[in-house]
Amino acid sequence: MTVLRPGTPADAPALVAIHRAALDAALPGLARPWTEAETLAWFAGELLARRRVTVAEQAGQPVGYLALAGDEVLHLHVAPALHRRGIGTTLLETAKAAAPGGLRLACFRRNRTALAFYRRRGFRPIACRDATANAEGERDVILAWAPPPSTPRQGESA
Repeated sequence: MTVLRPGTPADAPALVAIHRAALDAALPGLARPWTEAETLAWFAGELLARRRVTVAEQAGQPVGYLALAGDEVLHLHVAPALHRRGIGTTLLETAKAAAPGGLRLACFRRNRTALAFYRRRGFRPIACRDATANAEGERDVILAWAPPPSTPRQGESA
């Protein structure tokens, strides 16, 4: 069973491992502009300390996470061995439920699996950027999701 909980700086080592493994599996040869130590320090001191991070865990161990800055999904990664088991969907649906104004994110263009995942969950491309837009030197796509318009219940006015 997957349990969701808020992330803490103590989660940094496990989340960095998931982050790196997921990127390595999805994007072989992706540039790593930061060392492992720099990445770990950023996760603990910035991402987990100052952003809203939701950790998915099974049997008490982190297996995925989603990080938000306002309405922007900064990261959504699941341990590669656990892909296609609903963990990413659960994390994303939880974020969508708390985002009445919608969400947006950047996804590397060559990550076709992730692009398809987001499109199946209602995200649509709104912009494309060249390789100068990120430290990894990859072209990316900005995707956005908007909640469906609410419809008035019978007897309510619009």
